[in-house]
Amino acid sequence: MKTPGLAIIVTIFGVIFSTSQATADPKPQNATVPAAQDLASLYGGKTQRWKKCEGGIYYGPRWEAQAYCGKHPDSVGVGKWYIDAKGRVCQKLTWYWAKNGERLSEPGEEECISHLTAADGIVWRSWPKDREWWKATNSASLEKGFKFKSKIRRLRKKLKV
Repeated sequence: MKTPGLAIIVTIFGVIFSTSQATADPKPQNATVPAAQDLASLYGGKTQRWKKCEGGIYYGPRWEAQAYCGKHPDSVGVGKWYIDAKGRVCQKLTWYWAKNGERLSEPGEEECISHLTAADGIVWRSWPKDREWWKATNSASLEKGFKFKSKIRRLRKKLKV
């Protein structure tokens, strides 16, 4: 039997790799690894929407990542995000929830999204185990601001995280 934490992590893992975006393409030809600063500007201060779970992850200004999934409304993900030398945006979250008045937690897997910049300047991204590349520049699923701020703050306060 799965614990609630594992169910949350499994749901989020599936959602991260299935964010709905317009179209996918094969790997861009003659693309280069984007500069870390370009990726920080693309993600920093924005929320990546997870449509299947009605939530998302916020990439905070001090490399703090916070996440919420509407399918598990009593849990919150808190952790860090960073950019590696391979042009990947990575995140490592720990999920918190309450059961019988006790705060429980479970660390999630580190997850990294690969990026390339095409010759025309468009940044593309690909999730692990996905052969398709998705447009990251001007993506509708990457929204400016902290979209789940009130829900995440309420949960963090409630769970003392």
